[in-house]
Amino acid sequence: EIAWLRDFFRGLGRAARRFQMQIVGGDCAQTDGLLGIWLTLIGDAPRRPLTRSGARVGDLLFVTGNLGGSILGRHLSFMPRLEEGRWLADRAEVRAGIDVSDGVAKDLPALLPRGTAAMIDPRNVPISAAARKLALRSGRPPLEHACNDGEDYELLFAAEGWIYWQYRQQERSAEQSEQLHGVFRDLASDKLGTVPKRLETLEESGSEAIRASAL
Repeated sequence: EIAWLRDFFRGLGRAARRFQMQIVGGDCAQTDGLLGIWLTLIGDAPRRPLTRSGARVGDLLFVTGNLGGSILGRHLSFMPRLEEGRWLADRAEVRAGIDVSDGVAKDLPALLPRGTAAMIDPRNVPISAAARKLALRSGRPPLEHACNDGEDYELLFAAEGWIYWQYRQQERSAEQSEQLHGVFRDLASDKLGTVPKRLETLEESGSEAIRASAL
């Protein structure tokens, strides 16, 4: 519909202006029952680029917000974590990061060193209210929605273990504290999980752990 296309491009223009981007082209295609619009972002990283590679054994895993249930509307109205991403890229102790687009269960292995696995504590997975609502409809556990729904567009990142303990023990400076709470004002999760030193750690932990492996 023309009205839908007009609203779409107006929304695209508002987002571009907000983040000081220019729209210079694109690719549109239509088939029966489907309208496809493909966008490619091109830019540069004035700071250290935070890539998917770099995580090490012993690192801790964090996520910047609640997960699951995006199909109820959040996937159309989320705020990109650009400010958080810039802050993370400036921190040398943050080794790697990825956006959660396909769901934590699928995206996490891409963040792990080859041949390692991650151990996630289900109690620390930040389950969104939408995931809990969707679980009532689907009959599936809220945790399953949080790990598998996707389209969350939060940032999943790995950091050196000491940063977590420093944060928890409030040993950082007042300036660091202000920066952390300013950027992560709605940070939903505590420590999400870890990359254990031995794969056997996963089996020793019992059924309370969720395993994700990088082959």
